[in-house]
Amino acid sequence: MNTSREIEEARKPFVIENAKYYRVALKNTKRKFMTLFNKAKTIEEQTFLVDNKLLPIVNKEFQVAYKKMWDRTPVFFATEVYKMLTNTKNMADIFNPINAFQTLLQQRINQVSLTTYKDYKSKLTKATLLKNDIASIAKLFESTIAGAYIRLRAMQISRTETVFASNTGRRAGAMATGLPIAKTWMTMDDPSVRHDHAMVDGQTRELNQPFLVGGEFMMFPSDYTMGATAGNIINCRCAEKYSIII
Repeated sequence: MNTSREIEEARKPFVIENAKYYRVALKNTKRKFMTLFNKAKTIEEQTFLVDNKLLPIVNKEFQVAYKKMWDRTPVFFATEVYKMLTNTKNMADIFNPINAFQTLLQQRINQVSLTTYKDYKSKLTKATLLKNDIASIAKLFESTIAGAYIRLRAMQISRTETVFASNTGRRAGAMATGLPIAKTWMTMDDPSVRHDHAMVDGQTRELNQPFLVGGEFMMFPSDYTMGATAGNIINCRCAEKYSIII
């Protein structure tokens, strides 16, 4: 598994499986929050609930979903890279690098929770503009965070986060070898590849040297820890190829 298409194929079952976790998280968020929201007596109280009660609910539900994703996805990809580079099945060394990424995981949970919160808040604002009474606002608001929204939002999150988890795992597998490793940025080389990513396609760095992508530093595709913004991350399908420096 050392080409972008092979890696993308390996991700697909994880994207599908992880989307299930995010659908459950979004469904539980909707159910728990609407239980509170439907008790509101005024528009001001509805707004207060979104501003003060929603984010903790979202964050708690995503904690569960991310843990399920993190328990499987990065380990699989770390294992594949480690075996490829070392020709051994002794996987004891991969878990320290993976565990070192736990702080990144919490940052991802917080960021996606915040984005979802802002999405809900925007939908409430629109519902308030379209309806005049609290019952109608609540009904319209609930309809916009159900059904198709949950399916699409869950798949979008899964697509982005599975790439992040797989690329994080692959990097952890390379790090765990303790060998001098070179990395090469790989795109899918198709019309959907964004311009800035096409510009770094094929560039090679030492493992701990960042890429400069559209004016933003990234240690690996989907990496946000050096300040990369959503335009470089969401729906990215890129990966790295690793080789031993002779």
